Amino acid sequence: KRLEQFHQDITAELEQARRAQAFILPEPLPQSQAVRFASKFVPMDQIGGDFFDVVELEEGIFGVLIADVTGHGIPAALLTFMSSNTFKITAPGLFSTANVMRSTNGMLYEKMPDSAFVSMFYAIYNANEQHLTYTQAGHPQGFIIRPHTKKLIPLSTEGLLIGILSRENVHFEENRIPLIAGDKLLLYTD
Repeated sequence: KRLEQFHQDITAELEQARRAQAFILPEPLPQSQAVRFASKFVPMDQIGGDFFDVVELEEGIFGVLIADVTGHGIPAALLTFMSSNTFKITAPGLFSTANVMRSTNGMLYEKMPDSAFVSMFYAIYNANEQHLTYTQAGHPQGFIIRPHTKKLIPLSTEGLLIGILSRENVHFEENRIPLIAGDKLLLYTD
C-alpha cells in the first residue's frame, strides 16, 4: 500500500510539474496581419527539457525561440524554467539574435549544473522589412519551406551550446535571409 501511495504521489507531482511547465509556453501565440504562428508541443515524458517562445519585440517584429535543455524529467524541467526566464529577460530590446544568445549564455554560464547545457535556435522576423535574422546555438538547424518554388532552405550558423563557456570564450554567428509571401519557418527539437 505504501508503494502504491508513493506511486500516486509521484504521479500527482509530475502532473503538477507538467502543468507548471506548460505555463512558460506562449498561450496564445501572438497575432498579426503579416505573419501567423503555430506550434505543436509533445514532450517525450510528462515533463522534459524542451520549450519555445514567441515574443513581439516591436510592432511587426517577432522573436521566435526553440530550445532543448539536457536531460529529461524534473531536473530538465527546472532548467527549462531558468532558461526560459533568462531568455525573456534578455530578448526585449535586442534586435540581434547573436547578442541575445551571448546575453543568455552569459547569464546561464556557471549557473547550470555540471554537464548541463541548452541548445537554442533563435530567429527574429521583421515583417516590416520581410527578412529573418537567426542564430543557432548547438541546436538542430531550422528550415525555410518555400512552397511556390518547392525549396527547402536550411538555416544554420556557427555557435556553441548555451551555458558551457564564459561570455569571453563563446561566439555566436548571425545570418539573415529575405522572406517572401508564403514562406514557412520550421523549428523543432530532437
